[in-house]
Amino acid sequence: FMAELQDAPPPARRLELAGRLDAAMGLTDSILRMALGVVADAGQVMQASGRAAPDQVQAKIAEVRSQFDSQYRATVETNVLAGLLFTYRSVSDEELEQYVLVWESPEGRWFGRLAIDAMAASQRGELEMAARRIAEMANQKQP
Repeated sequence: FMAELQDAPPPARRLELAGRLDAAMGLTDSILRMALGVVADAGQVMQASGRAAPDQVQAKIAEVRSQFDSQYRATVETNVLAGLLFTYRSVSDEELEQYVLVWESPEGRWFGRLAIDAMAASQRGELEMAARRIAEMANQKQP
């Protein structure tokens, strides 16, 4: 599907609808927040193990956050948009517009925040485990 998008990009209207849906649902932002959470958790594990001072951890988190905004946001957003374009490929622009309007409404945004918070809470244990593993691997590579 990604190759098809590169060969025949969707109309501007379709991209605009997918972008609005991403913004209303908070998909790109929530993915980046979860990834940054793993980095922060890994920093806390390294700090607790004595492998990093608090100021080092905070500096590294700030550096990674800057990289996420400058380097990874575009990649994540591109992948999210591609996923939305694939998911709603059989839906007309008019139907998608109605769906977007639901997500952009106060009730839709409330539900979106609720769903994202629930998803993040359900994945928290796995993210913390990933952070511990990242910190362990980083500790093994340091002298």
